[in-house]
Amino acid sequence: MKIVTLKNLIPDPTMATGWNRTAITERSYEGGQSVKLEGTASTREVLCQTTGTIPLEPSHIYYVRVYGYQETKTSCTVGFYWPIAEPYIREGIPTGPAGRWNLYSGINNRKSFTAGSYPFRLDFNNNYNPGVMYFDAPMLIDLTSTFGAGKEPAQIWMDTYVPFFIGTYNLDTYPTDVFEISSFDLSPNPATINSKVSAKAVVTEKTEILMPDIRYTNEFYAGEV
Repeated sequence: MKIVTLKNLIPDPTMATGWNRTAITERSYEGGQSVKLEGTASTREVLCQTTGTIPLEPSHIYYVRVYGYQETKTSCTVGFYWPIAEPYIREGIPTGPAGRWNLYSGINNRKSFTAGSYPFRLDFNNNYNPGVMYFDAPMLIDLTSTFGAGKEPAQIWMDTYVPFFIGTYNLDTYPTDVFEISSFDLSPNPATINSKVSAKAVVTEKTEILMPDIRYTNEFYAGEV
């Protein structure tokens, strides 16, 4: 077993301070408050961003997450920006069912940007439909720094095994070395000759982490809430 320490890079995941909107106590997923974004027939999107900045390493892969609540379902979507520029981390995530807290998440790299420190933004894309979205418990995790380059877990793995946390969180994992055939060559074609043939296989070794009922590889997960 190996203990992996994850760090939530969001300065204030409780939404109490550190955002350009005032926290409210009407709804809360964790900690007693959230941020309320109200879309109207004259707004395409309603935004909420951190007042501080977060250090970014362009070559790293990041996992992002937030919980959202709507009292009445609308034909809207959710998006993440960090930095606040194109390309986004993830956009166009359907809001999901009303009357419950829904998990919105994504994984992406930031190769289009330069190293630096940037604010983080949550988007409620109401698309001119009147509606209200409550955001709470945001997370931003550097997967490359945590697990190593080429060993970053998939989005569904993070959604499943990493709970909301503030600061740092120790996760029990079970690394194992696995082997896979990356290429295979058989010549000449045995179907066309009646003689001995030679086979050449290239086998590569990589590390995966096993959990009780799922293992991860460094493949992006494109599922939706």
